[in-house]
Amino acid sequence: MNLIIKLKNKIRPYYRKIKELEWSNCIKKDMLIMQHTDKLFAYQYRNNKFNRYDIVVRYLAIEEFFGKNNIGFYLYKKMQEKRGFIKRVDHRSKEDSLERFKNLILNVEKNGFDEFSLIPVDKNQTIMDGSHRVALALFFDVPLIPLKLYKKEFKVDYSMEWFRKNNFSDEEINIIENKRKEIFREKGIYFQIILWPPVNKYFDEIEEDISKNYKILKSYEINFVNQFDFKNFVYEIYESDDIEKWKIEKKLEGFKDYDLKVKVIEIEIINSKFRKKDLNNHDISQEVEKIKKYYRNKYKNKLDNYFYDIVMHIGDNYSHTRQIAKVIDKYKGFNKC
Repeated sequence: MNLIIKLKNKIRPYYRKIKELEWSNCIKKDMLIMQHTDKLFAYQYRNNKFNRYDIVVRYLAIEEFFGKNNIGFYLYKKMQEKRGFIKRVDHRSKEDSLERFKNLILNVEKNGFDEFSLIPVDKNQTIMDGSHRVALALFFDVPLIPLKLYKKEFKVDYSMEWFRKNNFSDEEINIIENKRKEIFREKGIYFQIILWPPVNKYFDEIEEDISKNYKILKSYEINFVNQFDFKNFVYEIYESDDIEKWKIEKKLEGFKDYDLKVKVIEIEIINSKFRKKDLNNHDISQEVEKIKKYYRNKYKNKLDNYFYDIVMHIGDNYSHTRQIAKVIDKYKGFNKC
């Protein structure tokens, strides 16, 4: 018995390494691990702050490659110099970091994204390497990205503080941050809360309450001039969902005695905590579920003839929010705000 205990103690330090190798090499078996590109990008937070602005700088460089800005290469070279990479020349190709990146962009444009080019991530899906490829996947709207998982925690710092410490100007930091927000909106990573007409007298109260727990990026009202536009708006908002038609009709019935206006509140949810819905196996944010449940319970007794879901609507996932944003933009332009 003592011999067995001694043997276990001897191999214990190597056990974790063995498990990490087993975890990281699971891709070599029959299982291919794929992740939604938008979700992978959205998971790059540390201490409740976005931590991978290096990907955003690479995205800006890709944009300049295609003539969409005139600062991306400058920011990329400055970042790489601070990281000590720009001077590292590949002696086989005699190319520096930027030239290799340009060749990678050309290759992806011509041949598409290599689905077998694995992005190594840790147990929290923090990107360990491959940030050029992640930026390319975002730019070219690659929906899924292959991952190689390591059962350990990887620490990296490309927060905004890193850029400040490395002498990026306020103007440069604003450009990078604004592009990050733009990508988040384009990919649906921000969630839109739509407050329906029955709670119109509580619009400001609800917004103030939401601001205590979530960062509000913007908010505004949409005032509809006729029932036809409003009805179309409601139907189009729910097109991304799997709700039955009779439920939408029931909601519209509950809206008819109120002014035709809604309030849109765009928020940032740092940890969306997705789960799979039993009904269709689609992603649904547990944080979104919590928000809807809280405000429905809080206001349902304040409304006459309350019907489930006539307080607010939020998309379940990033696919929903992308579609909802398009509908909101369409009707925000048609009607007085």
